[in-house]
Amino acid sequence: MAEKSNVEWGPCCFCGKNIQAEMPDPLRITAETSAGKWQVWFAHAECFKKRLADPPEAPGFFNPAHF
Repeated sequence: MAEKSNVEWGPCCFCGKNIQAEMPDPLRITAETSAGKWQVWFAHAECFKKRLADPPEAPGFFNPAHF
């Protein structure tokens, strides 16, 4: 059973639709900018998976995506 999250979910950074904690696998993406600052983006797992691209040096790296 999944643990209840206290995260306040924002809209998906890809599709713009609201994210509900009950949805399958919502995620937070934490990224460091080139200026050394951190940003947190929210996404639906399916929206994120659609945008994954295998690096040329590692074909099949994201197949299957384990999230």
